[in-house]
Amino acid sequence: MPLIPLLFLVSGVPALLYQIVWQRILFGIFGTNIESVTIVVAAFMLGLGLGSLAGGAVSRRVAGRWLVAFAVVELVMGALGLASPAVFGFVDEAVGSASLPMTATAAF
Repeated sequence: MPLIPLLFLVSGVPALLYQIVWQRILFGIFGTNIESVTIVVAAFMLGLGLGSLAGGAVSRRVAGRWLVAFAVVELVMGALGLASPAVFGFVDEAVGSASLPMTATAAF
């Protein structure tokens, strides 16, 4: 298997893991309900859409250095993935007793 398709495969696995972890964390905030599933899927899809728009703009600026740009994006995503449980914990403490729409908006 060529290296670049393998890199894309390997980079997609953490994205799915993030979605599962975020879902489990939100189960602790909201409980197991449709609201937590909706928030995770909506945020995930918004991130994919915005990422593809940003990726198109970045790809024109880094012509010839795509692998370096890809590596930087993956490192940033990894750092955000590591920080996300702490962010969700902060959201839970800050607005956990607020109304469901307020908590959902903050978690999103």
